[in-house]
Amino acid sequence: MKTDTRRSGSILVYMMITAALVTGLALLTGSFVASRSKLAADAMLRAQLRDEAMTAAAMTAWSIDADTNGVDHLLEAWAGESKIGSAVVSISDELARLQFQSADNMTLGHLILYSSGVSGEEAMGQANMLTAWWNAARASETNRVLSAEEELLFAPTPSLEALVATLPRITVLGEGKINVNTVDREVFISLVLSTGADIGVAEVMYARIVRSRNRGEWFESLELPEARKLMAGEGDALSVKEIAVLQTIMPKLCVESGLFRITATAERGGVRRTVQCIYARGTGRILRWLEV
Repeated sequence: MKTDTRRSGSILVYMMITAALVTGLALLTGSFVASRSKLAADAMLRAQLRDEAMTAAAMTAWSIDADTNGVDHLLEAWAGESKIGSAVVSISDELARLQFQSADNMTLGHLILYSSGVSGEEAMGQANMLTAWWNAARASETNRVLSAEEELLFAPTPSLEALVATLPRITVLGEGKINVNTVDREVFISLVLSTGADIGVAEVMYARIVRSRNRGEWFESLELPEARKLMAGEGDALSVKEIAVLQTIMPKLCVESGLFRITATAERGGVRRTVQCIYARGTGRILRWLEV
């Protein structure tokens, strides 16, 4: 009997192709299932980390409510970084920042200058543009409010980089007061320079505040005699110029905040979830909420 070798070869080729297709389909299906499983596992992990970060933020808010001594300063337990469960939590005083809506152009311009390093002319120009944008926005929209400092990025600006560098020292919340117990160098110096004082006086005054913090001291009130004594330290009396500046900026200062920026980050297996909120102590109100 004669075998049709051509037909046998065709059948063999067909079987090989079919086997290859079936194998490929199986591998593709397995890969798809594995991919779906990984996506599901990642989604579940992200949800778990989000819950852990939110829980840590909530517990932090409750601990802030327990602080009722009438003074907020950097030597208190809330300041700095801590760990709650698997989440790392940091708290900062929102009133350590300069409130944009209440700031004059001189203060805002100096803050941009010392936060970003642009020229003085450019910094003042940017401050003027931000103020003009805000005034125009309020004029065109009744009851316009700002909910987050990032909204300022919508304003026309000659240097977006300078504005971004300044935003961590700006807030749109609060009533315009700055906590002298938590304020940083750039914000305090900008406030002093807006009075017409020179940079030398501003630097000396902030150095006095830093020394008082290093001694474990803080402002319990803004009574001028107490403030002078605290800043003078051990016999280094304030100059006439410093006293004049202190009297001028006193109405813009406070010693108690009540607004805190809570940032909680949970991380595991290379996956990270962060939640950030601004919490108003004693009210249960969250004034800002951000998830990353």
